[in-house]
Amino acid sequence: TPKLIRVHFRTHDSRPSSEIFARDAYTKAKDILPPNFSLEFNEWSEVEGGEDFHDRFLLTDIGGLMIGAGFSATGPAETAALTLLEIDHVQELRSRFSSTSVVYTKVGKTLRVVANVCPLR
Repeated sequence: TPKLIRVHFRTHDSRPSSEIFARDAYTKAKDILPPNFSLEFNEWSEVEGGEDFHDRFLLTDIGGLMIGAGFSATGPAETAALTLLEIDHVQELRSRFSSTSVVYTKVGKTLRVVANVCPLR
């Protein structure tokens, strides 16, 4: 069965254009993405006065993890604490990234990268 990995990230002024992002995402993922897998990238902005877009999560349809220092804790003194999340909490977190979200606002279009298919064609 095809598998989909969704990546949600906060918009920022330093982000590259959508064309450069699409090219780079494909270039970096094409050789490591297994067959029948695709990556979906979604950019979001914080709603004024709403929830901060800071914590890092790995959310699935059966549970999830909160990663304290993020996925790239580097350096000799940095560590990353992992917290298991129950399914009810995961579902609430996942709802923040839907078309009906009141927590974040979708920015631009969704980019999908499929193994060996360039999104710029």
